[in-house]
Amino acid sequence: MTTSLMRRHPLTPWALGALAAAAATHIALALRRLRRQPIPAGLSPRARLEGIAGAFLPRPIARIAATEAQLLIYAFHGRARPDIPPGATPSFYHRGARPMLWVLAGAGLVELFVLHVIALVFWGPKLAWPLFALSEVGLLYVLGLIRSLDKLPTLIFADRVEVRTGLLATQVIPRDNIRAIHHPVTWMPGDTGFLKATLAAPPTVGIALVTPICVRSLRHGRVLQIRTIGIRPDDPDHFLSATAALLASAPS
Repeated sequence: MTTSLMRRHPLTPWALGALAAAAATHIALALRRLRRQPIPAGLSPRARLEGIAGAFLPRPIARIAATEAQLLIYAFHGRARPDIPPGATPSFYHRGARPMLWVLAGAGLVELFVLHVIALVFWGPKLAWPLFALSEVGLLYVLGLIRSLDKLPTLIFADRVEVRTGLLATQVIPRDNIRAIHHPVTWMPGDTGFLKATLAAPPTVGIALVTPICVRSLRHGRVLQIRTIGIRPDDPDHFLSATAALLASAPS
């Protein structure tokens, strides 16, 4: 069979050799770029991963690869240090969201085994095992997301607030775009101008914006004009005092 394939495709070994040479050249050039322009030590873990991946991949793909790698790191390394850059005041929010997320993860694990047994009985192992593998990957992603909550707190800088929802999204709010901070906050689920930046728990603090920001909503399938961002800090008093100092330092 190998001889017949070689006769049908005489250029196959040359093509494979050319691909291998091109891949080796690309890797060598990427390693050379990293050696000449090393990644700065002061960057966040995600920025460092994105910088390394950017030497080998196009920037959009490198950004996705860095997010995937960080998610797997959090899934397998639960004791990783929180990502808190120098000069930032962290505001953690994981205590209110984690219990419900762990309940959902447990329910998903039970559903995973039930689905595997049903697929094994009715459709056989050829379909059951691929479904089981896909479900395992999904469960791994949920585990990484849950463990990322206390690794990626909301950050208060001297000129901005970065609202982070685990690895899902980050909203950067400049100091000049913060109109007021409300606690408690009135939130209606149907309000399209309110961004609920919390998981499995209602927001308790609202950040009202001077100028609305555009956010693409997967639920509504369109871009929404957001006027208020709702968060749920574990210590609202700490968050309010840190942001009060931020707003007090704003130029008049």
